[in-house]
Amino acid sequence: MKAGAAAGALCLALLLAALPEARAAGREGGLEAFLLTFENDFLYETDMYYTSGLQLLFSFSAAEPFSRAERRPAPEARGAGERGERLSFGFGQSMYTPRHIKTTAPQEQDRPYVGYLYFFLSKTDNKGSVEDSSGLTFGWSGPAALAKEVQGGIHRLTGNVEAQGWDSQLSGAPMLMLGWRRVLRLRTAWPVQTVRPVQARADGLDWELLPRFALSLGTPLTGASVGLELRAGLNPGADASPPRLLYVAQSGPGKDQGLSLYAFAGAEGSFALHDSFVDGHLFRAGLDIEKRPWRYNLYAGLGLRARGLCLKATQHLLSREFREQEKEQSFLSLSLGYLF
Repeated sequence: MKAGAAAGALCLALLLAALPEARAAGREGGLEAFLLTFENDFLYETDMYYTSGLQLLFSFSAAEPFSRAERRPAPEARGAGERGERLSFGFGQSMYTPRHIKTTAPQEQDRPYVGYLYFFLSKTDNKGSVEDSSGLTFGWSGPAALAKEVQGGIHRLTGNVEAQGWDSQLSGAPMLMLGWRRVLRLRTAWPVQTVRPVQARADGLDWELLPRFALSLGTPLTGASVGLELRAGLNPGADASPPRLLYVAQSGPGKDQGLSLYAFAGAEGSFALHDSFVDGHLFRAGLDIEKRPWRYNLYAGLGLRARGLCLKATQHLLSREFREQEKEQSFLSLSLGYLF
């Protein structure tokens, strides 16, 4: 939709305008990276289901390791530039709408209108071939998330049809969720010889496999996921952040390690024990749709890093999340940031 494109362009302009000041502040204050991620279905002009997501993340490197055990680095850890601990925090907003947005009548057999505003704090421990992240996400849904105002303002600005059903959105409720995520890194140089755990940056053309595992407990999501991502290109880099905004143990894109240009593709399967945006809030009456607990996400894209700037574009195909959903959903994820 045009509104999504306009919002993305505005966010891009604001981020580029802030780069000079952020670069100076980051070098003085330990800021490792900041990253703006924008997800939207505007390319497909569908404006339904998961229709928009926006998140701003700041990542700080740790001057001292958090655990005493890590204060005695193993001999092989020295010189491995990807290793280290960092803290990440930020905030974001997500919006969900039913298939038909031109009616004010409640749509009992469709996904409800949902606005979600959240904040998060996470710790990431990168040991080279293994990266573990754990974090806390808190926020709220309902009118206080301001989804109606944000989407309506952008639609009026761009001349798009406004969604008419926000007055019947999912009722307000606080959200609190704990998350854990592990990423393994297996790399081989070109031509392919032996796949091995990565110990440090490898120059030249590389192939890289990233098995991913994640758990979340709380609201809006309690569940687990397993995935596998393949990357190929010039210095794929240290970015092991999630392929999409999942609110679970978010982490920054890593440190600047020179020019990087790579393509990637992946698949992820998940099980949702509870999804507040499909099941409804805990301890309240459920919604009139039936959740599909087993889900998948297929994705592919391109990543680029040069002179501190990082850009990543990812195309996603999500499986149906409830029985009444007519088909899978496609959307685009764009990330732009700066590495210090």
